[in-house]
Amino acid sequence: MPASEATTVREVRSPPQDSRWCDAVNGALADGKLDFARLDIPGHTLFIPVVRGSSGTTQALSHRSLNLSDALRDPALRLGTRPPVWDTLRVDRVRARSELLAALPKSGIRYALSDAGASAFCDVSRRDALKSLSKDTLRNVDRLKRRAQRHLGEVAIAPIADASVAGVAFDRFVALENVGWKGTRGAGTSLLADESTQRFFREVMRRFQHDGCARIDFLTIGGRDAAAQLMVRAGATWFLLKMSYHPYFKEVGPGGILLKALLEEMRDSPDILEVNLTTNPSWAARWHFQTEPLYYVHIYGRTLKGQLGYAGRLVKEVAKQVRDVLHSRRARRKSAAPPAHQAPQMVGAR
Repeated sequence: MPASEATTVREVRSPPQDSRWCDAVNGALADGKLDFARLDIPGHTLFIPVVRGSSGTTQALSHRSLNLSDALRDPALRLGTRPPVWDTLRVDRVRARSELLAALPKSGIRYALSDAGASAFCDVSRRDALKSLSKDTLRNVDRLKRRAQRHLGEVAIAPIADASVAGVAFDRFVALENVGWKGTRGAGTSLLADESTQRFFREVMRRFQHDGCARIDFLTIGGRDAAAQLMVRAGATWFLLKMSYHPYFKEVGPGGILLKALLEEMRDSPDILEVNLTTNPSWAARWHFQTEPLYYVHIYGRTLKGQLGYAGRLVKEVAKQVRDVLHSRRARRKSAAPPAHQAPQMVGAR
């Protein structure tokens, strides 16, 4: 299946819909300021995580580490004494299969969508699930695994799902990630280089681990850490939040070996339907993962400012469409007109 093909299969819930995720956000990223804007939908109520600013403004939570967002439907939420008043909200990177996008068309609430990229995933609900992936890539992963075993030592995988995923195992992951290109001597985007993001992911793992829904897999080659992947489970989906590998083992593709093993394991797990990469890394195209669109969702409240904001957006969109039409017409006229300084053609000249 082409990597660019989008899919809308069954609804699969994402971590940001989970109160455990929101609790981690609140404790590590929002400094305890997280609240929930209420959306009344026929039949039920949804809540969107928001942050109240010091000036009284309300905005949906946005952070570079929050790659998927959604509304929640959770009666156990610890809401503020007064629901936040809001005029407009922008919810970042919402999945096409999200609860929010399923509910908004039924709500009567005005909203607009803009492109926010895509999320890559593999449907593992069938025994033949991996047949949709690139046969060349899977064969190459197996070839590299055999090469590693011949020349570098035993290849072993150790999944860790106990309390250490927020302790010793987490520290081990952080150390491995920092050795690679993301590290403090490289791009500087590793967890070790960003204390607040490290604190957030540790808190995520701690909260999900209580229900057995947090896991870190390590691949060792010759007894040394070669790759690792950090993930959480929400519903019937495992979401890979972080992946890393040691540059010493780059030539044998340790990350691919570890990912293929995970896909095979989850294909054989009847209670798991999907493995989701959360983002859409460029290498996912080689695997032929399916992709799902992500959107920025602009929601306009029923306040006067909210309705004026929606009207203003419509005016801008109409103006853009008019400009595009005029530009297209000018381009067509220009391409159809003869060159201004074309030399006269000499008929019959030799």
